[in-house]
Amino acid sequence: CCIVELCAKSERVDAFMKIAAPFGILEAARSGRMAMSRTAKLSLYEEAPAEESEADKGPAPDLSNLPPS
Repeated sequence: CCIVELCAKSERVDAFMKIAAPFGILEAARSGRMAMSRTAKLSLYEEAPAEESEADKGPAPDLSNLPPS
């Protein structure tokens, strides 16, 4: 038994599935194209919220656990 996660273009995923088929694939899930924004903006048409004062924001979050950008 083996679990494989593959993040690639559709053509490469199709090729991998074809190569792995003789070994027996018990389950496969494909999510399709996805994109994640690095900002908290929810909509292109949404107005930006009013800036909060530093006192309202609370303590700064700990960024040491985030990956480098």
